[in-house]
Amino acid sequence: CFNPDFSLKKTTVRLTPKTAVSVKLPTKTVTATPLTVEWDEQQRTVWLDEHRAVVRMEREGLTAVTQQYVRYG
Repeated sequence: CFNPDFSLKKTTVRLTPKTAVSVKLPTKTVTATPLTVEWDEQQRTVWLDEHRAVVRMEREGLTAVTQQYVRYG
C-alpha cells in the first residue's frame, strides 16, 4: 500500500502480545515477550526483553537478532 506522494495516511495498527519465551542470543539466553504488529498487508513480530528493548525481529521469513546489548542507566 505505497503512498507515492509521501503524505500522511490513516492506518489501523493491531498489536498482539503473546506469552513470554526463552530467546537465545549470541552471548546469552533471555526471557522475551513476542509482540506481533500488523498494518495494511504488513506484519512484524518483535521480541521484547524485561526492559522492553527489542532483542529479535521477524518479517516474511527474515530474522534479526541483537548482537550486542548496551544499557545505560
